[in-house]
Amino acid sequence: MSAIGHLQSKGAIAPTKVKGSQRWLWIGGWGLPPTYTETLARRYFPKIEHCCLAPTSNWSKALGKGTFSHIIGYSLGAFLVLLQEEVHRTEDDPSVILFAPFIDFKREAEVGGRIAAARLNILHRHLIRRPLAALSDFYAAAGLGLPSPKELPYPLEDLLWGIEILLQKTVAPETIAPTLSFIGDRDPLLDATVMSGAIPNLNVLSRVDHRLERLISRVC
Repeated sequence: MSAIGHLQSKGAIAPTKVKGSQRWLWIGGWGLPPTYTETLARRYFPKIEHCCLAPTSNWSKALGKGTFSHIIGYSLGAFLVLLQEEVHRTEDDPSVILFAPFIDFKREAEVGGRIAAARLNILHRHLIRRPLAALSDFYAAAGLGLPSPKELPYPLEDLLWGIEILLQKTVAPETIAPTLSFIGDRDPLLDATVMSGAIPNLNVLSRVDHRLERLISRVC
C-alpha cells in the first residue's frame, strides 16, 4: 500500500478528502517555532483546524484543553509522544502520526541516532552562551535549509530542556504501539534502516531528508 493509502486507512486523510470538523495537534521539532509547523500544516491541510506547539515539557497539557482527532509529532515532538504511552497506545481517538521519530537520539545507544552525546553536550553549552549561533549551527547540521534565526523560537529554558531530554531519555521498543510513522532515508540525524527495526510500521521514504516539508509532501 502506498504512503497515501496508509494515511487514508489510518485516518490521516489527504487534504482533498477532508470531511467534517477535525482538529489536529502538532508537536514540532527542536529549535523550530510553532509558526514553522503551522505554516506547513495550513499549506498541506487547509481544511483542518490546527494547534501547533513547540516541543516543551508541558505540551501534553493541551490534551486537556480540547478534543483532537489527530496528534502529529515531528522529530523531538515525535519522541515526546512516544514517551507518553497513554497517548500513543490508546485504541481510541486521537490517531497518532509521527514524522522523523526515534527512540533514542544518541549515537551511543545504537538504535538509529547519528549524534553523539558529546555533541549534544556541546550544543547545550553553546546554547547558553550564544543561543542564536547554536540554533543556526543546528539548522545547518540538520539540513533544514532555514536562515539563521534573529530571535529565539521559544524560551531558552525550554530549548535547554529539549537537549536534556535527548541526553537522558529513551523509549523501550516494546512499549511502542503500531503507529503510522515516516522517516526519510537521507536524514542526516537519523539512520532510517536501523530505526525501522525499532519502530513498528515505520515507513521509509526514499530521497527524503529531515525536513518536515519534504516528509509531509511525500505522503499527502
